[in-house]
Amino acid sequence: MAKKEWTVMVYMAADNSDNEYMLADLSIDASSDLYEMMTVGSQPHADVVVQVDWKKPKGAERIHILPNGWEQLQHAPEPINVGAPAQLEDFVGWAQKRFPAKHYFLILWGHSFRYAFGFDGGDALSFKELSDVLDKHNVDILGFDSCGMSAIESAYQLRRSVDLMLASEIGMPLQGWPYDRILQALTRGMSPQELGQAVVREFVTSYPDKTIALTLLNLKVAGSLLSPMQALASSLDDAVQGDDGQREEIFGLFRDAAVPKGEPMVDLRALCRNLTVLDVDARVREAADALNAALAEGKGFVVVHGRRGAAAEGLGGVSAYAPHVGMSRDDWLDTYDDLDLSRNTTWRAVIRSLALGF
Repeated sequence: MAKKEWTVMVYMAADNSDNEYMLADLSIDASSDLYEMMTVGSQPHADVVVQVDWKKPKGAERIHILPNGWEQLQHAPEPINVGAPAQLEDFVGWAQKRFPAKHYFLILWGHSFRYAFGFDGGDALSFKELSDVLDKHNVDILGFDSCGMSAIESAYQLRRSVDLMLASEIGMPLQGWPYDRILQALTRGMSPQELGQAVVREFVTSYPDKTIALTLLNLKVAGSLLSPMQALASSLDDAVQGDDGQREEIFGLFRDAAVPKGEPMVDLRALCRNLTVLDVDARVREAADALNAALAEGKGFVVVHGRRGAAAEGLGGVSAYAPHVGMSRDDWLDTYDDLDLSRNTTWRAVIRSLALGF
């Protein structure tokens, strides 16, 4: 089979029957997005293939999206565990063999939960598991049609696994991405970066009345953020340990940089701006200024950052974990210690100290 320009692979976690007390069911939203895809469908230059996990009795299926319809290619009578890495690996390998292309765009569609995707019956696909899966397959763009995945820890974890990542650092509307607009924008000869920029543009323009954000990150340069991130972590660690007044001041600056909706995350550029303006240790100000510059849109790592709404206006597109800025129930995330950025910097020492010290 001749290769097309693109294969778009959508991994849909619509079954939320085991977690409805925590998270909204997504069956209706999945159907709506599938119908959006069908208004355009696969084209001579691009195939669109979806694996969707439905509630019982529908089970799971793999479908080829066509103009005004779809073709069921495989069906499983029972729901599957989308949090199992073997499920994602099997889908990506099957899709790339069945629909070979020059470029591949993988979209993870569904709920996410603190550095993990597809909270399915208590299981979730961690970023360490995700990076292990993607290391075995060529994927040009990884997109998250889910909440809160544009974090420096996520990007650094996937830095060797995929070139470009699309994600939001805040909540994603249940209606998700505008798939009709995105597929209409996908033209022959479009590069991965051009497609990523088109997704950001179409997403932002499709929600004129909501607070939204979506960022395209270049993970090929994510490794360069380790040094400025460690410089900030080291200077902050010294500052919070050495002076109670500085500690309290920094505690508040973190809180002021929290992302909307009460998540235990800070917007990194907002935090850096806070640290450079107010009266904190000179080393902290210098490190924050350097990291802020590295995270600026168009400077390499953040390719484009789209946002809309007053609550998103001050966001820079990339968050970081900070439990003390979240809701009172936010405890330390044990799986955070397994992430590469946590292991390779002293950031966790700073945020642990802030979380436990007040």
